[in-house]
Amino acid sequence: MKAFEFLNEAGLSVGDLRKRDNLQLFMDMIGKGEPFVKVGDEEPSIVLKPSDELMMKLQNNDIPYIFDTNDGKQIRLAGLFKTKSFGGAGNKKDTSERQEHGLVNIINANAPCKIAQMDIVAKSARPFEGMNALGKEQYIDIMITDDQGKDHGISMKASGSMTIGGGGTAGAMNMFPDLIKKVYARIEQYLVDDMELQDDDVVPHSAIPDLYFSIPEEHVTPLMRGNKAMGGPIEFIYVGASDVVGEVIDGSLTLNGNFSTVKGYINDTVGLNNFYFRMRKRDADGEHTQIDLSSVGKYDLPILMKNESNNRRNWRLLMTTSKPKNKTPLTLD
Repeated sequence: MKAFEFLNEAGLSVGDLRKRDNLQLFMDMIGKGEPFVKVGDEEPSIVLKPSDELMMKLQNNDIPYIFDTNDGKQIRLAGLFKTKSFGGAGNKKDTSERQEHGLVNIINANAPCKIAQMDIVAKSARPFEGMNALGKEQYIDIMITDDQGKDHGISMKASGSMTIGGGGTAGAMNMFPDLIKKVYARIEQYLVDDMELQDDDVVPHSAIPDLYFSIPEEHVTPLMRGNKAMGGPIEFIYVGASDVVGEVIDGSLTLNGNFSTVKGYINDTVGLNNFYFRMRKRDADGEHTQIDLSSVGKYDLPILMKNESNNRRNWRLLMTTSKPKNKTPLTLD
């Protein structure tokens, strides 16, 4: 699922490792040099450094909160993703691909079949794979071809908490560069005026709050649809369980999920005034954030914040339909 990103990013805890055979699994992975998945990532990439002292502690059920990694860094136990093997729900790639493949297989097994919510007769379906023109995953998840030979781009999501929008900053910059520049300028203004920070100042990661901005109404629908460069535009959004179930009744395919047009999803499910940009911390390393108001990164956008430990930017911009209670979004005027 490329268009929707779940926020189910639970990290491991001491309690998790004391359940089932999780501690033995944890020790085996360390001993064999098998990589763990870092919270926020999709692929295994973190290898914990084994030592006799560490293994003895684990054998005695003395579980540290911080571990050394093979690349000479450290990571907290909570920074390791709670995968299915440890009793978690699985990562985003697991759940989204299961949903996409399930829907494709059901349509192809029952084609031709009518999909009433799309007002088409589906002839076939296929995953929309590869990379888009921006070097990112395609915004369309699957393509459904009707009996007239027309392709319909579908974006899919499971029933759960998510962020929305495709292509991240790359996609938004491709469509509305002035809007994204305005968001970055407002973040900088907040750091300087509201937090009274200056270039090269260093603060704990926790000192920087997540920031929210109401997206102007005229930008919501285009951002949700996407464009060709992003691997769109999408025409319909499918919302349903990760495990897709369906059957044909009187020639129509009935599913345990629903299709909506993009406008229908915006107006009926979310509401045009409930779309936000969120500045979210990501890839934080070490203990501190360094303010960087002079350097620029991709698309000539300012870095603004980076890890003091490795000089890497430690935040990203998302499009979301939720914000914390009692949180007032910043204005872009």
